[in-house]
Amino acid sequence: MCFVEEIEDFKPLTVFVPEVTQTVEETKITTVATRATADHVVFIAHVPYSGELGIELLLNDQDSNPVYTQAVTTNVEAGLIAIQIPMAIAQTFTVGEVHRWYFQIDCGNQGSIHDYVEGDLVIVEPPSTAAPVTVDQVRNYAQAGIWLDTLYLSQQLRADAQGQEIWRGLLEQFGFAEFVDEPLRQQVLLPPASL
Repeated sequence: MCFVEEIEDFKPLTVFVPEVTQTVEETKITTVATRATADHVVFIAHVPYSGELGIELLLNDQDSNPVYTQAVTTNVEAGLIAIQIPMAIAQTFTVGEVHRWYFQIDCGNQGSIHDYVEGDLVIVEPPSTAAPVTVDQVRNYAQAGIWLDTLYLSQQLRADAQGQEIWRGLLEQFGFAEFVDEPLRQQVLLPPASL
């Protein structure tokens, strides 16, 4: 953790990606895995720290070669933030290929301690191209199991009662109920430069 002082009701750094349990050679392995379209590679996270923070996202291909890495420093208020990879970068990823992602927070003057989360990402074809965002579109993405798009698009509909209901249902279904009422504080569009 970046800060050691006691924080009442502290919720750790959490990226809203469901855990997936698989059995590999009779051993159960739990990973944090998700699917997204190239249009919406947006991670929504609860960041428990406020202040000027370094936010870094790294993506490796299935052979562990770096394919994208970006860091930005921004003033953050503790709460939900959305971290978006530029569409031009995401569209260079091969559909169906597994990428390993690492999301890190660097607290700067607190030393070299990072708080981080990691998982897997697969880019898939979208089930529809409807615009603007609608409840039906969110449901189509959910039925197709495209988690990042579903979560990001449902977050955009939270001002509407039906949209809030979908948001609540998603977070509760995947174990993130404690974050349902937190507002989105900031959206961070990462720069398009890659390795």
